[in-house]
Amino acid sequence: RYTYAIKQPVIIVLDTHLESNYDCRDFNLNRKVFVLNKVKSEIINDIHYVKVDTKNITELIQFFNANGMYKILIEGGAKILSFFSENNCIDELYINKNLKLEIKNGIEAPNLNVLPFEIQKNNTYNNIEMIHYQKNIKY
Repeated sequence: RYTYAIKQPVIIVLDTHLESNYDCRDFNLNRKVFVLNKVKSEIINDIHYVKVDTKNITELIQFFNANGMYKILIEGGAKILSFFSENNCIDELYINKNLKLEIKNGIEAPNLNVLPFEIQKNNTYNNIEMIHYQKNIKY
């Protein structure tokens, strides 16, 4: 029997005002978790609170680079997607859209048709449309 060490990704949470509880067992992952916020810098077990301006893309990019993070998977909703797309920080998008889900109110998704992306792959499985967009870069 062989055992392989799999390098797990670092978890980064943007929580500007520390509104969530990170001492719960959901974050007991035995790996480093960065919580970027405007409140404090402190390390408690595997939770690394880092005080940065979470609305300043330059500070965020500097943090990522200083910690060797050059490829980042962002999971979020309309606000986080809009923030990174408005700051031209997205090269690829993977969007899963539930075709049966009907949302009557909430934050409207950003208009992706204005971004310089091309659809690379589009599949539907069990009423979930899965779309892979890639930035259209011309050299």
